[in-house]
Amino acid sequence: MRRHFARIFLSSAAVAVALTVLISARAAVARLPGWNPESLWVDDVIFGSLIRSADLYSIITIPTHHAPGLFVIWRAFYEIFPDPEWSLQILPFVCGIAAIPGMALLGTRLTGSAALGVLAGALTALNPLLTHYTVYVHQYSFEFLLTAMFLLGAVGVYSPVLVASVNLPLMATENRTH
Repeated sequence: MRRHFARIFLSSAAVAVALTVLISARAAVARLPGWNPESLWVDDVIFGSLIRSADLYSIITIPTHHAPGLFVIWRAFYEIFPDPEWSLQILPFVCGIAAIPGMALLGTRLTGSAALGVLAGALTALNPLLTHYTVYVHQYSFEFLLTAMFLLGAVGVYSPVLVASVNLPLMATENRTH
């Protein structure tokens, strides 16, 4: 009985992972046409000029309405991708796509259900603000992903039973039989 249940659970986990990958890939393909490194908005151009500043001290000390840590990360991307537009737009895009499986994993860990995890990932993919800010130079998709990762860490710290979500259904079955 245990092996049969574990096989079903593992196959449903594999299906959940496959669906999450499919949803993430579809979201990336859907957002790609809106990602246009040739056209930055007004505040994006301000961010770009700040990041191209040669001095790390000026990046940190110039008064803006954003935290300087993100500008430092963008500056690192500028070192990797010297084009100022690509270096600005790749981080929000990647974070917006990575937030989908991140939320799917968080949903699975919180509920113990792979199906609800896939639903959380799908709802994240359909989130209109995340969709919008994935293709613009703003910190929102980065902060969305960072929040999901902090929540995932909190679930692991404060709910050790939920971290072992593979064992959760087996533990529930064992408790019923004893």
